[in-house]
Amino acid sequence: MNYFVSLRGILSLVLSISIIIVIFQIVDFDIFFHSIKDSNHNYILSSFALTSIWPILATLRWSLTLKGLKLKIPFIKILNSVMISFSTNILAPAKSGDFIKMFVMGREFKKLDLATAIISERIGDLLILLSLSVIGSHYINNLFYFSISLSILFLIFLFIIIFSLIKINISNNLLNKFLYVITGSSKIWYNKFNQMIPVLTISFANWFLASLQIYIFFLAFGENIDFFIVLAIFPLTVLTTLIPLTPGSIGLREASFMFLFSPYIDPNISVAVSLCYFLCSSCITSFLGVIFTFFLGIKYSDKV
Repeated sequence: MNYFVSLRGILSLVLSISIIIVIFQIVDFDIFFHSIKDSNHNYILSSFALTSIWPILATLRWSLTLKGLKLKIPFIKILNSVMISFSTNILAPAKSGDFIKMFVMGREFKKLDLATAIISERIGDLLILLSLSVIGSHYINNLFYFSISLSILFLIFLFIIIFSLIKINISNNLLNKFLYVITGSSKIWYNKFNQMIPVLTISFANWFLASLQIYIFFLAFGENIDFFIVLAIFPLTVLTTLIPLTPGSIGLREASFMFLFSPYIDPNISVAVSLCYFLCSSCITSFLGVIFTFFLGIKYSDKV
């Protein structure tokens, strides 16, 4: 088992390096650094300031998700779990650091129920991201991005319907536990959709503001881009980073920004914006998580 984990880590690192090398071959670093030097610092700072909202929205979303699952957990534990997960997400592929939230809630809560809540939360994010992309791509009349977003959205709805009909009993079998979490999260969205509307509302606020942050970054680098272009494409870049291929999606995020925005934006600017977003969504939030955990976080000793 350790061999395969090590091999996967090596392959992820090799893939990250390969993607970065390809990006280096495409990006003109004279233009890249010139764009950063001449950027509008007021726009940059205002966009960075939006990062302070993410812990608030993440805590509210996680709290509402747990409430929808009828899990009564003290708010301080919810806040603590979110901030600790932030501190681990910087190098975790596909935001898998979120699963640390299962292990800091205390022994009185079942790990499978908490895992079900995490997957339910992620499903809500996907529904919002794809809906925003459908709206944006329809507005800018980009049939390619519209078709991709709508097709994936349809597949997620189909996934929810199919797995909500499957009955799984808990056992020690790993596959059985995995199916229990998947079917449980599907049943929540299929049978209790009204209770999950507040979660969707917070997810919408989160990703709309993230899109606004990307839009401001583009303005900062002198690109007068239509906001609906960002709304159409940015969610797709987020989806690509959910593919667990590289540590912290390093390289994958920059490549997705560069290629998906290429019909509208200079690749050099797109890479600069992706790096700014990485600083906000991963580095700053991780730093906030570490500071909170070190000074204020409640420590729980719980066996995995």
